[in-house]
Amino acid sequence: METWRRSPLLLLVLVFALASEAADDPAADAAARVQRLFDEVAAVTGDAELSADAKQAQVAALISPFLDHPGLARAALGPNVKRFDHDEYSDFSHEYARFVTASLVRRFASYSGQAGSVEESRFDEERKVAIVVSHSAEAKPGYPGIRRLAKLEPLKIELALRMRHGEWRLAGLRRGGVDVGRTFREQFASMLEREDPAAVIAELRERNRKSDAENPFAENG
Repeated sequence: METWRRSPLLLLVLVFALASEAADDPAADAAARVQRLFDEVAAVTGDAELSADAKQAQVAALISPFLDHPGLARAALGPNVKRFDHDEYSDFSHEYARFVTASLVRRFASYSGQAGSVEESRFDEERKVAIVVSHSAEAKPGYPGIRRLAKLEPLKIELALRMRHGEWRLAGLRRGGVDVGRTFREQFASMLEREDPAAVIAELRERNRKSDAENPFAENG
């Protein structure tokens, strides 16, 4: 009888425990961080009152803190990271983060105020990286990179996030099944076969300078 009387209380405790466990799920936290970024960027890109320059600056300001700068740099260089001394690696990390930020700004510019959606989240086998699977919004014709297409369907995106300084940050990206980090790692490896790290950094810096002068929001009108 005593057990029966306690069962409602035990059930209540169990419900709260399960709810607490779900709320403390790190992978779910990572997914929420990604969705928040999508929503914040969509609010900026869809704001008709903002100028093209303001949109570019605000979207970049949302993206840059979301990036794991050193993690992305290591993934892009692979074994070649050993060829970079401390200062060169720091410079490369900074310039590569600028490059990734600008690339994502261009991508978000094509969504015209639409937010992507998170579908699922999980950990990798070592439980060090949260994998967040999402779909981009549907890009519209006339935007950078898709001018010849009638439309661009929502794209499956897998984001690899690592905890750094108490925040989930982007450390890797697969887009449409393609490992973006590996693609750039192959490109940088090819460059480093004929150039030293200083030259690679200089090329990346020049590419960023040209990219800074191009505002995708201005192109979109």
